[in-house]
Amino acid sequence: MSVLDNIIYGLKVRRAPREEAMKRGKELIELLNLSGLENKRPSQLSGGQQQRVAIARALIIEPKILLMDEPMSNIDPKLRSRLRTEIKRILKNLGITTIYVTHDQEDAFEIGDRIAILHRGVIENLDIPRNLLNNPKTVYAASFIGYENIIPITRIKGLLDLGGEHECDYVGVRASLVKLSKEPLHDNEHIVLRGTVEIVSYKKDKVSYQVFTPIGVLEAHAYEESFKRGEEVYVNIGRKDIVFLNE
Repeated sequence: MSVLDNIIYGLKVRRAPREEAMKRGKELIELLNLSGLENKRPSQLSGGQQQRVAIARALIIEPKILLMDEPMSNIDPKLRSRLRTEIKRILKNLGITTIYVTHDQEDAFEIGDRIAILHRGVIENLDIPRNLLNNPKTVYAASFIGYENIIPITRIKGLLDLGGEHECDYVGVRASLVKLSKEPLHDNEHIVLRGTVEIVSYKKDKVSYQVFTPIGVLEAHAYEESFKRGEEVYVNIGRKDIVFLNE
């Protein structure tokens, strides 16, 4: 079948009026950037175009529950960014409960109302995006969403006062929230460690420092190179930036 016939096939099976089916089909063709391909056959389409046709075909029947399994895996990054917003808008407007399976974290956090991180068939963490980013519950979940520093609690006890009693196996902190300085921050809001810069490297627009400290090597990110390899520094970690993690 042609692209247009593929997209409206579900409405045809449901015996919707042809005029209504064509109208809705053309709306989705425009939305999914398939204009000009209405009469093409599947063999004439790229993988990304075929994927967009499949999305349109699923959305047009307005199902009560929709499973989307890696729906944008073959779509180029520029179009993918636009489609995230459009897919979320369509699903919200139609009120469709959707399970969206993806390995792409940008897809998950931009589209999802709640996110489940799965590991070996087990849900490691289930929460709204903001809570998941700021307060993951397990080591795997924290590592997966980008907590570069995860430290066993046994390594910290006796060296640092974390404040209060915390039943956990590890603590975590993002590298972007670890601040290096030549002088320590004198306040009760930060934990301060002495350290030595071991490695300086670049990650796109950031400078990454690997710093040896009494609790192990910690990673810190900055936007400019202020310290050199071998230089002694103070490592300042905000107490509010620390998350407490289970195995």
